[in-house]
Amino acid sequence: MTKLGFTSTCRDYCFRTAPRSRRQTPAAGSGADQVALDADLTTRSPSGSGGKDSGASGDGVVTGVSGQAGTFPATADVRDSASPQNTASTTFTYTITGGPNPCGDLVENGEFECGTNPWTWSSFVLGNTRGQTPHAGNQYAWLNGYGELHTDTLSQRVTIPAGCRLKLNYYLHIDSAETTATFQNDKLTLTANGTTLATFSNLNKAPGYTPRTADLSAHAGQTVTLTWTGTENSSLRTNVVIDDVSTS
Repeated sequence: MTKLGFTSTCRDYCFRTAPRSRRQTPAAGSGADQVALDADLTTRSPSGSGGKDSGASGDGVVTGVSGQAGTFPATADVRDSASPQNTASTTFTYTITGGPNPCGDLVENGEFECGTNPWTWSSFVLGNTRGQTPHAGNQYAWLNGYGELHTDTLSQRVTIPAGCRLKLNYYLHIDSAETTATFQNDKLTLTANGTTLATFSNLNKAPGYTPRTADLSAHAGQTVTLTWTGTENSSLRTNVVIDDVSTS
């Protein structure tokens, strides 16, 4: 394991681009590769603040240059959002021994912890850290919650290699001021290239997060746009919160 660490007065840290176990090995001649790396990241409270030290670990993706099996150099960088910014970097080698593994987690930044790329979103859907609770980490996607006629979207394009039988995984939280037990006044729809994969509404409100999955096997060999669309009517708000999106 390669360890990266720095002391920071800011608790916001991020290992850049962090889909877990994505493209562990490359196809021959593929150019730049992506390989999995375990990164131990530690943040500390300012001296004398009375806060507790905290630590976290997670998986990240680092880049190296190769097109075939072998041992290759790579550099991993980590940064936080303090001002001035704290950074750490390490150079190491990694070894590719097997054949290509294109199936796995194809979603980029599914935890929303590394900014907003490559997501496409409506205003204020990303970047919120107050008002809702993440499933993990600090960030999440928050659709709707206005209590008026409104539509929010969140989407990402994903290329699914031929032969991959993948499912989409995500955690969903819905809370609502709606009191009806019958009418779906506010709705959430998940689509892949316009094909509906799942629908939810204010009737699905519940405390905490619920793990959800959707079958993507019909889209093998395609580039698909995964889109969550939330719609509200003109009265009573419904909040939709999505976190930890991945494929497997």
